Amino acid sequence: MYGIDEETIKYLYELVFCNKVEVCMYMSKQNNILYVKDKSLSEGLIMYYDEGKSRGMCRYKSKYERYICHTHPYNFRAYPSLEDIMKVIKHKLLIDVSIIPTRWGIWTIVNKNKKIDISDLNITKINEYINKLGYIENKLGYKDNIYLTDIKSQLSEIKEISNKLSKHSLLNIKFVDWNSLSVNKAECD
Repeated sequence: MYGIDEETIKYLYELVFCNKVEVCMYMSKQNNILYVKDKSLSEGLIMYYDEGKSRGMCRYKSKYERYICHTHPYNFRAYPSLEDIMKVIKHKLLIDVSIIPTRWGIWTIVNKNKKIDISDLNITKINEYINKLGYIENKLGYKDNIYLTDIKSQLSEIKEISNKLSKHSLLNIKFVDWNSLSVNKAECD
């Protein structure tokens, strides 16, 4: 599995809690530790749809690289979307790891099986488990300030769902909450 150094974790945390749009970036790897490539950062676009609701769209500066990352800021959903999972499968020859920091913690999606084909997947099951994450979030009362203390009692369920997502997507999907990463609240400008 891949690790992320303490400074990068803190930086990703600040990107999640100090921005209202997705931030996309590439990462580099040294000794199985991932670092942000500073010059690769770009802000996502805000797309409006369905009764004024908005959704961020990450745009990478060039084709995908082996290690990608994009944030789900504090005002967006706190888990990977079906699109996030499918991106790693569709671009299996380019993407090895996708990191998605959210207000709950960091999701890591690793593809070690370069022979995965979309026809091998049960998309309905993957979507079912993503929806279960949405139910957890909605049960908590989806709002801008759902921090870790609000999900502590749901952590085992979230990790169980990430295991089910791994099984049905044929990827390795892991979730680590911010408390386990020992990060304090962000100090935004």
